[in-house]
Amino acid sequence: MKLKVLSPQSLPGDTALRAAMFRQRTEVFANRLGWANMTIVNGEERDEADCEPAAEYLVSVDPDGSLVGSCRLVPVAGQSLLRGPLAHYMDRPMAANE
Repeated sequence: MKLKVLSPQSLPGDTALRAAMFRQRTEVFANRLGWANMTIVNGEERDEADCEPAAEYLVSVDPDGSLVGSCRLVPVAGQSLLRGPLAHYMDRPMAANE
């Protein structure tokens, strides 16, 4: 298995892998977990944190290049789950930080 970083700079060359990641998010969050508040367009789940210009994604791919899993990384100075919809899981508010 390989780990790849999808960054704003890599966007022109990784559109197929990004699309697979957003489709996988639909499968996991909407289809398997049944989350009803998802925004799904053309089978791809995206939320407000995906609009963060500095968002990067760690994706794991198997030897044939198929997506295994992913993790989104965003600076907590902008849109982030721990400063937004998941803030209630924190003991104290998370400080904005690049």
